[in-house]
Amino acid sequence: PLTRPGIEFFNLGMKRGDAKSLIELGRIYERKGQLGSSFGMIKRASDLGDLESTYSLAMSYLIGRGTSRNEAEAFRLFSSIQGQSNNAKFRVAHALLTGKGCEMDKEKGKDMLSRLANNGHAL
Repeated sequence: PLTRPGIEFFNLGMKRGDAKSLIELGRIYERKGQLGSSFGMIKRASDLGDLESTYSLAMSYLIGRGTSRNEAEAFRLFSSIQGQSNNAKFRVAHALLTGKGCEMDKEKGKDMLSRLANNGHAL
């Protein structure tokens, strides 16, 4: 378990706008079952441009963790980072195949999955 000084350390980082501190605080809140607070920390880190946080934020919207489920917002976020994350690219391809959060485009989704597989991504 994290000690009080550890939490204070991350709080100081949060006040400075440090994305990694926001991520860690989000994880602490999540472990405590405070999903709304966790979501807020992840969103703030994502707003700072942190790739990991943006992926986590998109997943939160996709499954409704700490916020209302919003597949369209999840798709938008995954799309915004798909050039930097094969996992995000996989999520975009899946959405295109199913039409969840976007207009269905099975051909494009299949093509994306094929390229991911050919590049060694474990589907």
